[in-house]
Amino acid sequence: MSFRHPSLTFARSFTTTPALPARPSMSQLTHIHRNIPAYPHGRNYWYKQSNFGLYGNTRIQFGNSVSAEHGVKNRRKWEPNIQHKRLWSEALNRFLDLKVHTRVLRTIDKCGGVDEYLLGGSKARIRELGMEGWRLRWKLMQTGKVKKRWEVERAELKRVELERVELERAELERVELERAELERVELEASEAVKALSKVKAPRRANKRAKLDEPRTPMKEKEEEDHETRHVEPSA
Repeated sequence: MSFRHPSLTFARSFTTTPALPARPSMSQLTHIHRNIPAYPHGRNYWYKQSNFGLYGNTRIQFGNSVSAEHGVKNRRKWEPNIQHKRLWSEALNRFLDLKVHTRVLRTIDKCGGVDEYLLGGSKARIRELGMEGWRLRWKLMQTGKVKKRWEVERAELKRVELERVELERAELERVELERAELERVELEASEAVKALSKVKAPRRANKRAKLDEPRTPMKEKEEEDHETRHVEPSA
């Protein structure tokens, strides 16, 4: 039997320090998301650890550190400020142990809790969640509290939509009544103009007939007498 050095054996020596957990891999990510709808933006292949925390689309940035005295450039990198936090979830009724970026923590405080942050519906928020945030969002959506809350919101939206439809219908009826009233007034005005033109037409015809009558010597004498009768005597 050949002798084997203890350092080459696979048995772990006695120690009180807990064993380090294996780093998450892409196969583990696929296993975690096997019963979850596909994330619309997909996994992050360039900064893989962001798939297992709330990183808010942050990643490692690369650049140069330039000395002020000689202007010498040295390559360096800036890693995101990731913190391990325990955040309370009202819907799940337990703490969530998460790796969170400090900027995401400020956003969670502004939203009023991790549940409100995860349930945000804007396109930017969905893109910011990442794979881990998408998984937590799906878990929250399966709880009774969130389902009841969304039923109330759905009923409120339906009520608002019905009120909007009723207002639009009332507005259309008002416009139709105003149009009908305007048409009635225009019709009455046109009828009044026609009636007035019919009344004035005989008068004009009589006046034209009088003007067309032949002037006799008797009529001329009567007109002259009428004019002299109304002439005022000169001073």
